[in-house]
Amino acid sequence: MKQLFTPLGIDHLTVACNNNEFWSARLERLGFIRVCAKNSEYDTFFGVGLQLNNTCIFLVDPKTKRFEMGYIKTFLRTCGNMQVAEVAIRVDSIRQANEECSERNMYSLVPHCYFEDTFGDCIAAPFSFSAHSTFQYTVVERHRPFGQGIDHIAIAVDDISRWVTHYKLWGFETVYTPREKEEGLVEGKRSAMKTYALRRGGWTVALVEGVNQRRRSQITTYVNLHGEHSAHHAALLFTNLPCVVASYVHAGVGFRLHKIPSPDETVGIEHILHGGKDDKGDLLQCFTKPFARKQG
Repeated sequence: MKQLFTPLGIDHLTVACNNNEFWSARLERLGFIRVCAKNSEYDTFFGVGLQLNNTCIFLVDPKTKRFEMGYIKTFLRTCGNMQVAEVAIRVDSIRQANEECSERNMYSLVPHCYFEDTFGDCIAAPFSFSAHSTFQYTVVERHRPFGQGIDHIAIAVDDISRWVTHYKLWGFETVYTPREKEEGLVEGKRSAMKTYALRRGGWTVALVEGVNQRRRSQITTYVNLHGEHSAHHAALLFTNLPCVVASYVHAGVGFRLHKIPSPDETVGIEHILHGGKDDKGDLLQCFTKPFARKQG
């Protein structure tokens, strides 16, 4: 089927939390800047807007009015605190996105739109999945330049082949998957996972499914705790990652360690950063510790 619109990338994330003011202060310690809304009603309706370079986030809590009453409270109880509730995709034309949605007859734009938010003029509308998902997607058309701040969203699923098929029906193509022992399989010492990276235009997702071996995969645990097709992590794009990580370590940000330091060593970036690959070649990456944990 002909593709009528072009996804440019991730415009912003909407993260559900139990208290906007508390968590916005925590994110400001990481370098996020609170975006000044035109008036206080914007924060009440859309949530608190925060920006780090080209990465934009809305923090929403049960008092946020953009969502139906009780929705965020239910989301927090079901999926956990500081979890992605919505991923907004920047598109070149929301009209053409709506036309393609109708032609594919697979998912549809929800007809309620708004024409401005804290980050500027826009037209936006959520669309409904034809399959169950913990978070929802929204398409956004803006009339200001777009700089990509989020490289991709990793999405935890319980059946990766089903979701690969689902995304391909939306016009995505597989751009990277490991092909060592078994296609898509990444093995550690005790557990493993399958992963596929898919892309349409600037919209990139990395699907991950847990494979239980000697130890239960943390992806399996994540899906059980947070729900099917849930946002496992958002990969922020930096041009000088070692400097960024060094500043975060100095500020007390917790990271998952790739290399365990010896007893006489202090934790440094050499214990945090590690190499990886995608369709563009070699890369450096690291993972922060979760902001909040949901207990099973």
